[in-house]
Amino acid sequence: MKKIFLIIILLLSLSGFLCAKDTLRWIETFSEAIEKSKSEDKILMLNFFSNRYRWCKKLQDNTFKDSIVIEFLNENFISSKINTSLNENKNIYKMYKVSAYPTTIFINPVPADVWTIEIDRIIGYLAPEDFIRKAKLILNNRHYFQTLVQQSKLYPDSIEIHIELAEIYKRRADYVSAEEIYNSVLKIIEESNIKDSFQIKAPAIKEEIAMLSYIQKNYEDALRQLMALEKEFPDYPELDEILFSQALCVYKLKQPLKAKKILRKIITDFPQSSFKEHSKRFLEYLTTQIEENNL
Repeated sequence: MKKIFLIIILLLSLSGFLCAKDTLRWIETFSEAIEKSKSEDKILMLNFFSNRYRWCKKLQDNTFKDSIVIEFLNENFISSKINTSLNENKNIYKMYKVSAYPTTIFINPVPADVWTIEIDRIIGYLAPEDFIRKAKLILNNRHYFQTLVQQSKLYPDSIEIHIELAEIYKRRADYVSAEEIYNSVLKIIEESNIKDSFQIKAPAIKEEIAMLSYIQKNYEDALRQLMALEKEFPDYPELDEILFSQALCVYKLKQPLKAKKILRKIITDFPQSSFKEHSKRFLEYLTTQIEENNL
């Protein structure tokens, strides 16, 4: 009888161990997660989600229940979920400028009250293999952002370093810093006096700056920049993309007829464009909207 009792205890213990091993250890509150991250000197992973979005659910049900992902995250990170539907979490997602869901932010543990030392973030859903690949990069480059900032000061003429830094700021939703750096890149290109470099790199940078205006809902400004870009670089290989972005801006400015004209131009002038099908679908949508609203 005693042996049976001991076996039952052992099985229950093993069951608990296996269950813990197969479950991602989420720290309930933000403050607890910060303290644990500091005390264990581990990167804090904050998953911002909302119950309203299916991609949040897919990330939870698929990626965060994958055994390899679970084992890797439990071993190397402190994990916490932030439900953005709850009022108590409003200040947290505002602090990190989270505007898309799901967003997963990785933060360095630092002995400070304000937690803004962000390493990187993943916006949207990633399948288990892609998520773990990104998490490994973050783990192995936890001081990458700080290093990049230092390198940008040591090598002020490096276009590659500045563009990479601007991309990180953009992912963080720090659009002001991203725009400042993109403008500094344009200045570097212009001062280099290399015509070919300007023709190749400048249009892409100017497009990035225009789309930063679009993201911030400055549609008139974005449209002005995109139209100037089309005029300045008429042979730009991505001109179809510029036109499609113009159509989006015009649509946001409640000018559907003008948007239709731009979309028809893409379909007619760029038959091999990857934006052709998108333009057709957008055109159909606008036609329906115009008919329904008698515009």
